[in-house]
Amino acid sequence: RNGQDEGTGGIWGSVDLLESGGLVAVGGVIHTRILDGGRYAQVNLRCRIRNVSSKVIAGAVRGRISAVGTRNARARASSAATVFQRAVVLSPGDHIRDLSFTVDRPRLWWTHDMGVPNLYRLDIEFRDLTRTTTCRFDLIFGVRDISVSMTGPWTLNGVPFFPRGTNYIPSQYLSEVTPEKVRRDIALLVGANINAVRVHGHITRGSFYAAADRAGILIWQDMPLQWGYADTD
Repeated sequence: RNGQDEGTGGIWGSVDLLESGGLVAVGGVIHTRILDGGRYAQVNLRCRIRNVSSKVIAGAVRGRISAVGTRNARARASSAATVFQRAVVLSPGDHIRDLSFTVDRPRLWWTHDMGVPNLYRLDIEFRDLTRTTTCRFDLIFGVRDISVSMTGPWTLNGVPFFPRGTNYIPSQYLSEVTPEKVRRDIALLVGANINAVRVHGHITRGSFYAAADRAGILIWQDMPLQWGYADTD
């Protein structure tokens, strides 16, 4: 059977051994909204943090947002870092926390045929009451609004957007997807003037999503094995 016929099981990527101060960042997702004609953007972070200790840990979540790859002084001046802090109390176990903050005069993310795929970096750290950092992680994201219509044009940041795309299955087996293959595929997609790809029926390696963000390629992500579930009421 082919690898794409079933869900990917077992270990197919690298494995890290982490030393924790009591908290572990399990993951995070960012959604953005462009407001007031682009004068600022609302950034919504949903993060999952696990308290692996046996005690309640109180402290503060501190975040810093900065522009990635700013090329000139004028752009750097309009992309000053945004810093925020929130108090948190975490009992043992898993916790989901929603944090919202704003970025002034954001540099928007565009597909490569419409503009520059500007990106930001969010650095998050948790400090307990003794100001000891017990957990940190970072996320790269773009500020963008995408609207999809079945009857009218799609829009990207309020501008009509025509997706020129294709399906993407890099290999029958995720273990075969290397950084070199990702770079080659992204270069081929840009060279073919493709501005959107559909990751078909599965997920792929995180390096592909990051490379697509940098290259200005929109991702349409299928639910994994979307045709592999029984149809029920």
